[in-house]
Amino acid sequence: MLVTLLMCCRTSAAQESAQEELLLFTPLEADELRQTKDDWDLIPHTRSLPDGPLIRIEFPQIKNSDYGPTINIVSPAKILIIFEENHAPVNMDSLQIYAKKGWIKKSLTARIKPYIEGNSIKVDKMKVPNGNFTFNISIADQAGTETFTTYRMIVTKS
Repeated sequence: MLVTLLMCCRTSAAQESAQEELLLFTPLEADELRQTKDDWDLIPHTRSLPDGPLIRIEFPQIKNSDYGPTINIVSPAKILIIFEENHAPVNMDSLQIYAKKGWIKKSLTARIKPYIEGNSIKVDKMKVPNGNFTFNISIADQAGTETFTTYRMIVTKS
């Protein structure tokens, strides 16, 4: 019985560590969402902390550019985003992530939900087609106070 229990634990741990690769969007979706730097609108710089949950991108690193918060990745990339309580506990069910270009908007929330661990998103291997993209992340706390942030992502292949 002890051997069976140990085998089950090993299998479960192996399954957790063998995370499936996340394809953030298809090449066709990328063609619709890909932007030139001329397409990018300036993102206003935040001067104070939001009232809602804090969004902390652990990696890859965010760089502040003339276009606003920018993430440079080499695909496939490792991603870790942590949502921290500010004034009330984080409501992970309120999480919305989408890519956009002009009026075109593509929700990525359903694709990312399997990678939610507690109050974070952890992806060991995320594939994204080459190009420049704009992403929006919104999340609320249990009191309903929302944080909304826009990021630029520049993707190259290894």
